Amino acid sequence: MPVHLRFWKLTTVRCSFLFIGCVLTTLVLLCFSRVSYDASTNTADTSTQAGTGNFLQKLLFRGPPPTLALRNLNRYFTAATSLGSPIEKELNWPETLAEEHKSRQAVMGAVLTSVSKLDHTVRTTKETWGSSLSDYRIFVQGNSTALNHFPTVTLKLGKTATAVEELFALLKFLHANYLKLYNWFIVVSDETYVAGEDLTEVLYRFDPQSIVYMGKAGSTNPIKMFQQRMMANEYFCEIGPGIVLSSMALKVIVPHLGQCLAHVKKSNRKARTFLHPDIELGRCFSRWLGVQCSTSPEAQQYFYYDEKIDSLNPEKLWTSNVFKQSLTLYPIRDAVHMSNVHLFFKIRRVEELKRKLAIAEKSAHEVCTSLCNDSHLVPTIK
Repeated sequence: MPVHLRFWKLTTVRCSFLFIGCVLTTLVLLCFSRVSYDASTNTADTSTQAGTGNFLQKLLFRGPPPTLALRNLNRYFTAATSLGSPIEKELNWPETLAEEHKSRQAVMGAVLTSVSKLDHTVRTTKETWGSSLSDYRIFVQGNSTALNHFPTVTLKLGKTATAVEELFALLKFLHANYLKLYNWFIVVSDETYVAGEDLTEVLYRFDPQSIVYMGKAGSTNPIKMFQQRMMANEYFCEIGPGIVLSSMALKVIVPHLGQCLAHVKKSNRKARTFLHPDIELGRCFSRWLGVQCSTSPEAQQYFYYDEKIDSLNPEKLWTSNVFKQSLTLYPIRDAVHMSNVHLFFKIRRVEELKRKLAIAEKSAHEVCTSLCNDSHLVPTIK
């Protein structure tokens, strides 16, 4: 027999024996990998889950037998659909569409006021823009427990507390109590109007898991920047028109507020500085995170600030184009003017919804015209 044929025959015999050995080894391992399941508890015996057999069982079957998996799945959903079951409480499924929408995308408002303006702020906020946000709280500095009623939150910082300490304490309170409940936060003054529905729609375009520090950029006057010891490329958001923070921005800035406050107190002892809470917050964002307030023209239109707006004739709200893109207006000190502004934004909201409805009806009509063969199926627009 030629040498090459002898070599080929020997190789074939060796491969055959190797294949048979692998098959027998696999069968033996499968026999040892059988896991005994308790019929009452549907749990595996832990004494048989160790070793090579358990590894091979996981590798081949990726879990328990299909019949047992189906029984467990059926038992799981039966318990989940039962009223008041532990699984239902653990999953915390929303019962209504509004709750689901609120859990996904929500904006919480925080109003910073004083004791002398507390009653006025609570009344005007409740009667105007308060309900347009998912939730809101009014923060006031004081030691009286009578002030701590909904929606008021008392910041007990002492009589010598500065405005910077009040703002930082407000942010710490939001971080400790509402960080996991809301995606967005807006901090405003007690003289600010907020168009909550429009603000929520605008914030849909941004990711709350990114660091968003948005508002109207403060003055870049060289003299004021020198007084505040701001650098040339540092921009802060003014608290009057409103400061919008994403949940991620609030999460990352709060751990640095203590160091920022210590720096403020240290610099105030060395030199005469004009302390403003929004400026110190912007400095904290810039020095620790390298984040500046938004300076785009779009942001400046969203957060409107004009000292003459409080004496503005309400009729000019409808005739001027300045307020068509505004999300906040500041300052509004009179309750009657706050109500007029609220009426203006409600009418603007209704007109915008009518415009979107007309576009949707026109699109539906065009689609139906192209798809429907019968003329009586084509809807008419009134």
